[in-house]
Amino acid sequence: MSRLIRRYKYHSTPQLASVLARLFLLHWQQGYRDGRWFKPNILLSVPLHRHRRWKRGFDQGELMAKQLSEWLQCDYQQSILQRTRATLPQRNLSAAQRRTNLRKAFQLCGPVAGQHVAILDDVITTGATITEISRLLIRAGARSVQVWAICRTL
Repeated sequence: MSRLIRRYKYHSTPQLASVLARLFLLHWQQGYRDGRWFKPNILLSVPLHRHRRWKRGFDQGELMAKQLSEWLQCDYQQSILQRTRATLPQRNLSAAQRRTNLRKAFQLCGPVAGQHVAILDDVITTGATITEISRLLIRAGARSVQVWAICRTL
C-alpha cells in the first residue's frame, strides 16, 4: 500500500485515485454496516498548497475525496478548507517539527457549524495535519469530525 501511494503522489499517476478510493470505500462500508461509524454530511480533503498542486499536477486528496463523495452520496466541499501558506514537506520532519510546520497553515472558508465532517488524508504518520485541521473544524462548530486515511504509518 505504501508503494502504491508513493507511486500515486510522486510519479504522476492520478489514475490511481479511483483504485485507492475504492479500497478505502470497501473498508468504510464494512465499518458502516457494523455500526462503527456513520456517513458524514461533508467530506473534506487535506488541501495542497497551490504551488505544490501546480508542481504535482493534481491534488491527490481531492481526486480521492471527489470519488468517495459520489459513491457515498455526501457533499464534497473543496473550497471550504484551504492551505494558507506553503509548508515544508512533512516526510522528513520529526513530530515536533511537523506540528510547528503546520501551525496556522489552514483556514476555513465556509460554514461547518452543526455538520458531521469527515477529513480524508492519504497517509497519517504523526497526526499533526489532521489534528490541526480537526481543531479548526471543532472551533468553527462542527458537530463531529471523522478522520479518514488510506494508510497509517507506524
